[in-house]
Amino acid sequence: MQPAAPETGRADAGSRLTRPDISRWVFLTATVGHDPVEEGVDRKFSVDAPGRILVTRMEPGAYDYFMMYGQYADGTTFAVRFHDPLVNPDPEMDGLVLGDTAFLFVHRLERGEHGWEHAFYAFGNGEDTAKRLPDDAPCLACHTKRGKLHGTFVQFFAPLRERLQAVAADKQAAVEAVRTMFDALSDRDMARYRSVMAPGFYAFDMGKRMTADELTEVVEDAREAGMNFDWKVTEPKVRVQGPMAWVTYVNRGAMQRGDNRQALTWLESAVLRKDAGAWRIQFLHSTPMAEE
Repeated sequence: MQPAAPETGRADAGSRLTRPDISRWVFLTATVGHDPVEEGVDRKFSVDAPGRILVTRMEPGAYDYFMMYGQYADGTTFAVRFHDPLVNPDPEMDGLVLGDTAFLFVHRLERGEHGWEHAFYAFGNGEDTAKRLPDDAPCLACHTKRGKLHGTFVQFFAPLRERLQAVAADKQAAVEAVRTMFDALSDRDMARYRSVMAPGFYAFDMGKRMTADELTEVVEDAREAGMNFDWKVTEPKVRVQGPMAWVTYVNRGAMQRGDNRQALTWLESAVLRKDAGAWRIQFLHSTPMAEE
């Protein structure tokens, strides 16, 4: 199922944004006394003066998109409510309790001609619209310098941070599946070879369409003719979207016949699908690299 697109609209022609209803937005994190600290200045926190409590939420459609694809959708919007701690809570308790909202801070990401653009809006209490903050506002410089993903503090958002970690692991596993295919072919380990091949696999190679079995037959026929191959997956680039992964790489290897060894390079791509927690290759394309 495709995730919903972000719902928060763009600002109007006057660069004003209507205050969003964030009551059903997805909770990301809450931080206490999380004020920016200048470089070279020690961090300070006092229970007597803890500063404000920040509660960050994310627009649901943008959250679903990130969970599916591991990246931001155009128009992704975050909302940060700044709360003062409640004074003299009844009953008294250890820790801090959310008090009144001081203001609402909205951060919107939009794809521009030269990459991600940031729009920041600060809504005071009772304000239904807010004007976009100027580009020289301190918040933009802080986000750009310290935000770990496209100028956002994803390092503080546990659900997004964990999703990024899962995407990184998926990327590595997808590349290892491709390497396993070549290693298994080299070792004539057909059980291991089939473990990474998806049902219905096919390849475009040597100007032909081949199934998984036909691909192994080509390799075995070459061996019977006295040829052996080496394959090495290098420079992999991976994109993961949900249960699908696309891997492009440079296959640097060689063909050897007797004492004659010829270095060969192929430009290749593979499409993989995650099935029962394992990445399996659905499609493979290979073309010899042109001589320089």
